[in-house]
Amino acid sequence: FPAGRFGVIADPDGLGLQLLPFGGLAASTEPAGPLQDAEALVRPRGLHRVLRYVSDLDASREYYRRFFGPEAEASQGPGVWFAVGPTWFGLRQAPAGETPRIDRFCVNVSAGGFEHDAVARELRSLGATIVAEPENEFLMFRSPEGIGVELRPVDPARMWGRT
Repeated sequence: FPAGRFGVIADPDGLGLQLLPFGGLAASTEPAGPLQDAEALVRPRGLHRVLRYVSDLDASREYYRRFFGPEAEASQGPGVWFAVGPTWFGLRQAPAGETPRIDRFCVNVSAGGFEHDAVARELRSLGATIVAEPENEFLMFRSPEGIGVELRPVDPARMWGRT
């Protein structure tokens, strides 16, 4: 694995992977304050999962095994899933004709004060497209750039588990 700039290593599709020490920042990173003074829409509590579309599922599976170990038995949906700390990292074959990419990520957010309709309304005003407004737990949308985001309201007892 030849290291790239700032320790970034490219996967088989050219997506950069940067491994940092626990609690550390990259040498190229400067801490920043909030982007705005307004109250945040949600209170993030950590990543739940990241889903990556790849051009060759077998090659990517072998590549990521070198970093994360064997695949985990996960109920996160089809594809290959790795347990990376409290986060799931998934690989799926990119649909025919589509570019390999990060398709979506899911963020655990504090359930306290999470108002599904109000958050969806504000996201629309920011240019997001609401993908699904299920009656259960997730609020799913696509950013103006097309990246999928899922907001998963959780209570503190559930945040650290894999339920």
